[in-house]
Amino acid sequence: MHAKKFDKLATGILYTIAGVIVTILASLILYILVRGLPHISWSFLTGKSSSYKAGGGIGIQLYNSFFLLIITLIISIPLKNALKKLKIALRKLKIALRKLKNAFRKLKNALKKLKNAFRKLK
Repeated sequence: MHAKKFDKLATGILYTIAGVIVTILASLILYILVRGLPHISWSFLTGKSSSYKAGGGIGIQLYNSFFLLIITLIISIPLKNALKKLKIALRKLKIALRKLKNAFRKLKNALKKLKNAFRKLK
């Protein structure tokens, strides 16, 4: 079997497997939404959770999730800007090191020429 045919066959098999997995996950999510959405109410979304009795809500958990999201954004946005500045500084450092390397190469060549010139004088 040629490599291109084998590659196409393997790609087709992998796409088929991925399609089956996506279909299973989509049907599972759809099943959960169809069965669960009628039971979601405002009191469920904003109420306190109950540990020992049926019922209760998820208000505190939702608040904590949004709180962590906001804290993460507050931390990550300045880090993004700092990383951007660091990337620019590293790029400039790389350019400076490249120039320094070229200068040392030129100095080395000049020293070789000078050494050869002294040898000729002797």
